[in-house]
Amino acid sequence: MIIEPKLKADLKAYLLDRLKTKKVAKVVVKAPYLLGDDEIQMLKQRIEMLGKATIHQEIDESILAGCIIQFGSQVIDLSLNSELQTLEHILYETV
Repeated sequence: MIIEPKLKADLKAYLLDRLKTKKVAKVVVKAPYLLGDDEIQMLKQRIEMLGKATIHQEIDESILAGCIIQFGSQVIDLSLNSELQTLEHILYETV
C-alpha cells in the first residue's frame, strides 16, 4: 500500500502535536463511597503523581475501607482488604 507523502506528513504532525498537548494523566480512584473534595485534596498532597491528574472516582462496595488508586498499569492499594490479606499471609507463614 502506497501512502501519499503529504498525508503521511500531516498524520505525523498531528500525532506529535497530540503527544505534546496530552500531558494530563488520568487516575481512577476506587473507594466504597464517593470521596469528598477534602479527601481528594489530601490524596493529592500525599501522592505526588495525583497533583495535576484528572481523577475519576468509582464506587466499589467490596472495599471495606480505604481506596485503590489506578494510574495506567500502576496500582496503589490503600484498602483495608489488602492489609487484612497481608496479615492473613503473615499469620499462615508463622504457623
